[in-house]
Amino acid sequence: MSLLPAVPFVIVTLAAGVIVLLRRLGDETAAGLAGIGLAGAGAAAALLWRGDPLTGPGVGADPFTCAMGLVLCGAAAPAVLAARHVRPRPPQLGVILLTLAAALAAVAARDLLGVSAALGVVWMGAAFLVGADADERGFVPIVRLATMAGWAGAVLLFGAALAVVSVGVSDLDAIRLRVAAVSLDPGLLLPAAVALMGAACAFGLIVLPLQVASAHEVSVEAAVGTLVPLTATLAVIVRLFSTAFDPIRNDWVPVVSVSSGLLMLGGAVGALVQARLQRAVGWLGVTYAGIVLAALVPTVRGGTEAALLLMVGWTGALACAVVAVTTVPGRDAPGPLAAFGWRDGRGGFALTVALLTMAGLPATVGFPARWRLFEALAADGRVELALTTAAAGLVVLAACLRLVRRIWEPMPSSRVRLGERQVRVPTAAVVVAVVLVGLGIWAAPLITAAARVAATF
Repeated sequence: MSLLPAVPFVIVTLAAGVIVLLRRLGDETAAGLAGIGLAGAGAAAALLWRGDPLTGPGVGADPFTCAMGLVLCGAAAPAVLAARHVRPRPPQLGVILLTLAAALAAVAARDLLGVSAALGVVWMGAAFLVGADADERGFVPIVRLATMAGWAGAVLLFGAALAVVSVGVSDLDAIRLRVAAVSLDPGLLLPAAVALMGAACAFGLIVLPLQVASAHEVSVEAAVGTLVPLTATLAVIVRLFSTAFDPIRNDWVPVVSVSSGLLMLGGAVGALVQARLQRAVGWLGVTYAGIVLAALVPTVRGGTEAALLLMVGWTGALACAVVAVTTVPGRDAPGPLAAFGWRDGRGGFALTVALLTMAGLPATVGFPARWRLFEALAADGRVELALTTAAAGLVVLAACLRLVRRIWEPMPSSRVRLGERQVRVPTAAVVVAVVLVGLGIWAAPLITAAARVAATF
């Protein structure tokens, strides 16, 4: 038994505690502490990745946990990267870190009830961050979203409790062994428990992204408050469906197949009809959820590898887009996006790479992830889901190219104002974009890492 698997969680929690307790901290000091917390948690996850798998009291540090820890830290990074431009307030930064800490606990926990409780805390933190940024002022949006998050967390925990009652154990590995033993006749209780847990996850996969898509203007806190729970929810689903509930995949695969197709197509069409960048990004978050769920359907290991590659690529692309969206002047109207690349070449490049990554075009990390997904679906004979994924991919491509055209649309008026760069996208966003391109061109290390993680299951 070792306490090392809890180190990333402890580092983030300590940074959040300092920010929350010292309320008089300046914006820059709070952002600096948040950056130290994220960097420390990411470094700890990277060091744990290099070592042998460890187990602690109710938690573990296998390759999947370490990889998801790095991805989650990347999802929260825009709150720090954009701090010099939009200055998030210390209380919101503290809540972001506490939400991240709960997300790290959710992916590291080895107990089904612990996973469910931690994910419920993640949704509650997201409800505060997104509700505080709603167009409707006051506490009404916060209370409304917090109530929804509370009900979703309660349903998730109830479903987990039903699963534990049906098999008699709560440890994930033990559940897998027990479920495999009764997979020929699992009864109704266990499938009902899985259905309840899946329905509860709709809050993190659908409700939160659509809140961003419907907002008039989105702050970096609300955007991060959506991306972190979305990534954490997908990470938990990947772990549970690849381990504890894998023996009864015949019961949940049809539902997941239909749900993934609806999410992919619905999110892609929603993004296509949006004129505002932030709203398109919100709908693309729904597509992101659908395409990762599609990767869980194949029985071959390549499906899990594809899910991991997709999570890395889409999280990086969405984080890069969040930084750009929240630092563009006048981002609440479609006009400022036009010719944005001419007004800020760095920002235009970063935003273009992020959109092309989500579209899955070659020379971006989105391409090997999409290719691996199609390989897994074809190898497993899932032709209908492969066709649905291809159709959704074409719609996403059209939506992303439409936004890219607006970014680089030549407008004489914008060229006249070429020197008027009120806000420039942070350099870190450009670095992320370069990494997305680099991993797309030289994808071997990332594919090898994904294979190592998938071997965990």
